[in-house]
Amino acid sequence: MSCLCGGMSVGTAVSGMDIGALDAEIAALGKVDAAVVARRSRVIAELTRRRSDAAERLRNSGGMSSREANKASKTADGLEKLPHTRDALENGEISPGQAEQLASRMNKPDLAGKVRENEERLLERAKNESTDE
Repeated sequence: MSCLCGGMSVGTAVSGMDIGALDAEIAALGKVDAAVVARRSRVIAELTRRRSDAAERLRNSGGMSSREANKASKTADGLEKLPHTRDALENGEISPGQAEQLASRMNKPDLAGKVRENEERLLERAKNESTDE
């Protein structure tokens, strides 16, 4: 058995795990998901700075659908404007869904300023609530 991230095990049959271990695995997978989305957002932002078509690269190199690639590009753009949110995502403090909800508002001029002004408060709230709330 080897550890990949945050206690998640690789090579261990899940059928042999008790409920506590399965819960720990789910929590670790959530942190891995958050780290992947945060890293992808940084890569997309860099591609955009270099005037590259990030969505096309996500489709071709990343195997994403057009819809997924466009959503990832919009999320990356929003997270570039919300550095504390991106950091919280990287640290697994919020979920990818929560980060996407905040980032998507940065593409709406009537909401962007309010989100930017209240980023810290919104993050604290996100850390204590599920994506559905």
